[in-house]
Amino acid sequence: MNFSEFKNAIKKQAYIESASEMHIHMHEAVERSRRITAEINGGFHTADELRELFFTLTGQPADKTFALFPPFYADYGQNITVGKNVFINSGCCFQDHGGIEIGDGSLIGQQVCSA
Repeated sequence: MNFSEFKNAIKKQAYIESASEMHIHMHEAVERSRRITAEINGGFHTADELRELFFTLTGQPADKTFALFPPFYADYGQNITVGKNVFINSGCCFQDHGGIEIGDGSLIGQQVCSA
């Protein structure tokens, strides 16, 4: 199951059954997200490297005006979209299974949890 299939399935079903294809997909996506956020948080990265890692996490290109200060955590990763001139400060946690959209010009402070 890929992300598009997951999104379509979630729209049709009110819950996720244990050991179902959707349940397995969620666990695989969480492991993927943990690997990428561990890379983001594991050492120094230039602004360009952080944008590339964020792109890897979300599957969507981050604008050259996007900035991120680690540490950063996301439990799913593929359901985050960001606009232009977005800044995410350190210690933020995104619980994005349901989707998180950050519009142009947004500044997100330290230790923000968004779900």
